[in-house]
Formats: sequence, C-alpha cells, structure tokens
Amino acid sequence: MGTIMLFLSGQDEKWAFLIVWIVGSFFIYNFCVKLKFVEIDDNCLYISNYVKKIKVHLSEVDEIRESLFINLHPILIRFKNDTIFGNKILFTPKGLYIFRGHPIVQELRDMVQKNKNIS
Repeated sequence: MGTIMLFLSGQDEKWAFLIVWIVGSFFIYNFCVKLKFVEIDDNCLYISNYVKKIKVHLSEVDEIRESLFINLHPILIRFKNDTIFGNKILFTPKGLYIFRGHPIVQELRDMVQKNKNIS
C-alpha cells in the first residue's frame, strides 16, 4: 500500500525507489532465481529448480567453472546438449571456502573425466 501511495503522491523519491526496485529485482533474478539444487551419484547429476527434477549423465557435462570473486562461490556447469533448464546451470555448494576454490569443483571434474573414459 505504501508503494502505491508513494507513486500517487507528487514526491520525487518515487523515481529513485523505482530504479532501486528494478536493479534489485535484476540481481535477485540473476543470483537467486536461476540457482538450482544439485545432487550427484557415481554417474549422474540430479538437478532441480524446486518444481521439476531431471537426471543428467556426467558424460553430458562439457565444462565446470567456479567464480571465486562472489562470496558464495557459485559453480557453473555447462552441458554438451540442452536440458529443460538450458545448456548451463548455476548452483552454490555447501560450506564456505574463503580465498580458495571449493573442493567439490575438482571432485566434479574428476568424476566427469572418469565417466568420459568409461563411455
């Protein structure tokens, strides 16, 4: 109700509020809504957006990257072929590793390499 009243009044702050709201919505969408929940076993990734869950074989993984400059160290997994979530997903691993990479990145790379050698 307060937001509607701000725009109905003649105050100039409404434009600053609108800009902050748009920028904030952009960051929430790009850094939270796009995140997936990922589980793994010996051969597959199980990826969920909390509504749908899919299974992707590790041999379908093309690239694994980690961003060390963002606090939660998001991990990007790019696939050879599209999934229902696209050709890449983003997730944040459990645990906090400051000033160094998360060990799950190397574990995933090793598992992918092992599955490529088997296939």
